[in-house]
Amino acid sequence: KNLNSIKIVVGSKLIYEKFDQYINTYYKKIREIRDENKYLTELRDTLLPKLMSGEIEIPDDIEVNEDELSI
Repeated sequence: KNLNSIKIVVGSKLIYEKFDQYINTYYKKIREIRDENKYLTELRDTLLPKLMSGEIEIPDDIEVNEDELSI
């Protein structure tokens, strides 16, 4: 078989544009999550050693919502 014998379905320009809009929404969300993850990683890497060494202390009177701590 050669490639000329294979039939390929080609959509209209409108279908390509709708697909592009649809998929770009997901790519945008992926970029946002990746950027947030980078920021949170940098924040963790900065704060955790200071918390562990006692350089930074968390006051005992701060209220913590346990649901916000779960992964």
